[in-house]
Amino acid sequence: MGKKKTPMTALEVRIIRADERSTWRDSALLSRQSFPATGSFDLEGNAFGLLMVHNDDIVAPGEGFDMHQHNDVELVTWIMTGRLRHRDDGGMEGSAAGTASILTPGMAQRVSAGRRIRHSELNASGYLDGKKLRVIQAWLPSDEIGAAPTHDETDLNDELTAGTLIPVASGTPGMAPLTIGTSGATLWAGRYMAGPRVRAYRRR
Repeated sequence: MGKKKTPMTALEVRIIRADERSTWRDSALLSRQSFPATGSFDLEGNAFGLLMVHNDDIVAPGEGFDMHQHNDVELVTWIMTGRLRHRDDGGMEGSAAGTASILTPGMAQRVSAGRRIRHSELNASGYLDGKKLRVIQAWLPSDEIGAAPTHDETDLNDELTAGTLIPVASGTPGMAPLTIGTSGATLWAGRYMAGPRVRAYRRR
């Protein structure tokens, strides 16, 4: 069993609108970030409660992130448009083993990096297709240090037709299709037409 991290302090609700996000851009990527997440940065120092990273990324055809490493973090990726090609090494250093998958709009993925995982995230559309990939990605701290790496995916298109918020990933087992290793955290998503009112949270 790994060591437990000290829980972060819960904060008040804060709304960060799209035009208030910081932006990082190059020829292959437009990243709109709710908190600084590019270059040299302090993830937990810039976090909002348990949420360390919340990025809205648009990736050019054939581009993305080649193999890179994560440790002791929960990654939740939500596909907005396009197709994401994900590949990982299953936590086995120097191995080609692991998983490879294509994720499409309405799908979500959870990667619990544990003691170490290497993975790549690429726009599955080739350069000639000209189709961009748009994803929302959140990072949260893992409760347990040095756990075995795991990952899971789910398709939420049927649930999204309800026009209400649905839980996508949660640290409470059984609350959402994807279970993450962050106690007290739940990520929600919804797909709406223009006009309706939505209750995003409930006061206690």
